[in-house]
Amino acid sequence: MKIICNLLIAGALVYMLPHAAAYAAKQSSLFSGCMQIPMSLVFSAVPVGYALIVFHMLAQIVLILTKKGEEAGT
Repeated sequence: MKIICNLLIAGALVYMLPHAAAYAAKQSSLFSGCMQIPMSLVFSAVPVGYALIVFHMLAQIVLILTKKGEEAGT
């Protein structure tokens, strides 16, 4: 069941990843008020976070599957 949940979450985030990246790219003409940092850097945290969560979900699936394989082998 946990594998299915992880796959659903990873799939949803992979679907939203290009949209979040496009939104971050659209913000390149905006700058923060005080520090004059491009807001695209601020908004790029969302797609980076999505990618990290997808990686984490896939790593969890691999760990679950290898643990089940070890249990079946013993």
